[in-house]
Amino acid sequence: MSNVQLSMSKSNGYSGNFRRKLSGIHAKFMDSRLRGNDITQNEPSMRKHPVSKKSVSIRFICGLFVILLLTVPVLAQSPITAAVDRTTIAADETVTLTVVVSSQSLTAPRPELPPLDGFEIVGTSTSNQISMVGTTITSESRYQFQLRPVKTGALTIPAISVSLNGQTYSTDPISVTVEQGNTA
Repeated sequence: MSNVQLSMSKSNGYSGNFRRKLSGIHAKFMDSRLRGNDITQNEPSMRKHPVSKKSVSIRFICGLFVILLLTVPVLAQSPITAAVDRTTIAADETVTLTVVVSSQSLTAPRPELPPLDGFEIVGTSTSNQISMVGTTITSESRYQFQLRPVKTGALTIPAISVSLNGQTYSTDPISVTVEQGNTA
């Protein structure tokens, strides 16, 4: 029975050779620390690899490139967007134009709607959302305009503008095709 217990304790512990090697490395390390020497200079497995100026420059340039990639989408976002729910409608239908204005303040400015040649505004609605993350306040105002066409063909909703922090931002023009409707 003692043989079984002895073999179990050996299988769970370190082998004698490994234990001796480990204690030898530990003794070298502690001895060099007491003498003030740096063991990493004497042990090949613990030597630090020198870093060349070229590799530091490449890492620096790569880091700047990553930062640039992360900030470009944020800088490129316009605070105003415009979209329609459909780009092809019948003459007796309406199209919904949605304009969204985002701002880093409590109130987002109202967009300047240009004259809409070929459309009449038959309904409007507005909604506002304010969020605060940490100390950053963001507001988003959503303006919806129900537009009824007054003629058929290819119509264009001109660029819609908003002034924010002394700058004017504009959307792209939007094309809408108005087809002949049902005459019932």
